[in-house]
Order: sequence, then C-alpha cells, then structure tokens
Amino acid sequence: MAELGDIEIKSGDYQVQIHVIEVRDLKAEDSNGLSDPVVYVEAFGQKYNTKVVDKCLSAVYDERFIINIRNLDKEEFDAGQIKLTVMDADFGGRNDMIGGFVVDASRVYCRQGREMYRTWVGLFDDTDLDDNGVQGYLKLSISIIGPGDKMKVHDEESDKKEEEEREAKEGIQDVFMPPSIKRDTVYLVTTVYRAEYLPVMDAQSIIKSSGIDAYFQVECGTAKMKTKVRTIKGTRSALNPEFNTELWVPVTIPIMSDIINYTVWDKDGGLASDNLVSTFKEKFNVLNADR
Repeated sequence: MAELGDIEIKSGDYQVQIHVIEVRDLKAEDSNGLSDPVVYVEAFGQKYNTKVVDKCLSAVYDERFIINIRNLDKEEFDAGQIKLTVMDADFGGRNDMIGGFVVDASRVYCRQGREMYRTWVGLFDDTDLDDNGVQGYLKLSISIIGPGDKMKVHDEESDKKEEEEREAKEGIQDVFMPPSIKRDTVYLVTTVYRAEYLPVMDAQSIIKSSGIDAYFQVECGTAKMKTKVRTIKGTRSALNPEFNTELWVPVTIPIMSDIINYTVWDKDGGLASDNLVSTFKEKFNVLNADR
C-alpha cells in the first residue's frame, strides 16, 4: 500500500500495450449454437481488432497492440479508459455484441508493475438486459509505461506453461471480475434539455444548407444510449437544438470503470462516420454515492 501511495501520474508520453490472449466459454450468438468472435481494442482514441475466428465459443488470438500517446496531460490520462469488446462477426459488418470489459487507465497504472498480467476477466453486456451475468471470459495483459517508467519483464513461456497445467486441472481461476461477486443493475438517468451555440458542421452546398444534425450520447461501461437527431439550419447563433429527452443507461455494479462519457455528435449520412462535436466526463461513483 505504501508503494502504491507513492505513485504520481505525470503529464508526458505514454505507451499502452494490450495483449489479447484468448477467450473461453462465450455466449452463442448464431443459430448453430456458436459464434464468430472478434475482439476490438480501444484506448485514447485509437481502435484496433483481432482476426475473426469462425464457429467457436473459445479461441486463441495471441495478438498484441501498442498504443502510443504523445504529450498526454495528466488530467486526460486520468479520464482515459481501456475497452475490450468481444463481438460476433456477421456478414456485412453488422456485428452482435457478446460481452465487454472496460477499465480506467489510472486503475491499471496504479497496480503493482503498472499492469494486469495474463489475467482472466469476465465479459458483460449492459446493452441487453436479457444477457444477465457473465457472457464469457477473456485472458489479457495490459501494461502502461509512463514518463520515467521501465517495462516489467516476464518469462511468458514459463508462465504460459504453468497456467496451462494449472487450468487443465482446476479450470479458470482468479477471474478479475468474478461471477461470485453479487452484482446489481442500476440506471444512470440523464435528462438532456438543449444545446446552444453549436458549430456549423454541414457546410452549405447545392444539396444541403449550413447547419448541424446533432444528437447527444451517454456512454458508461459497455452500455451507451443517444437521443434522436435534431437537424438545425442556419448560422452558429441559431444552432440551439432542443432534445428534452431522458436517457436511461443500464449499469451493472460494481464496475471497473468510473468514467461516464457525455458527447455531442453530428450525424453523417451514408457510409461516413459521425463527427464528434464536443465531450465532457463525469465520475459514476460520485453520482452513485448521492443516489
């Protein structure tokens, strides 16, 4: 505890290394009783994915992802999250969620060795209330190297052999979010009234006049919800869309990520990605303590 108390998060360059090792006992999403799992990795605005493994409920990936962030402010680091989402890959890119794991970067950084090493985590799906409990397991390693840090070196081949022998006898042990923990579902209720003085996101053209197609989104853990799109035309002083909407986001507690992301987006049509307009963050446990 004394060692952890001496940890200071500094501004500077950071590197996040994520090793997606394997998945087991996944929920079946396809009619054949299997899934085609792919793991998406997201941290500090960068997103990657593993290969797709067809027709299985357990799979080995052994894929590593390195995310470099330059000149990261310590407040930005404290608000950062690391997300791993296991999806069932479908034809045409309409993937179904199996389960996910979200952890605050600061929580990993304050652990011994600045890492989670070859750790099993439980996968949960807060996007579907019918998917109660653990939807499968993911083995991963996450390490974070900050200013002045040195990476901890492991003998992975030896550790892997020991794990395989132990798991062959005992099965999966020491899950980071064990199913034995009593978990409960609460609702994060956000009332969205209006936005004001939004920037012009759709420049005037022959097809469209200037304005914005705005919507508001709340994201907490693996769940997210958004308002309907409000289309407003005119100059910036006129871009004040009214939403007057309550967003009820289900959150399974205890959670490993304390960060709520509130964002405003401009909706784009066709295959184009929506554009982020603005963002702010709140701490879930601060709100939960006052409920």
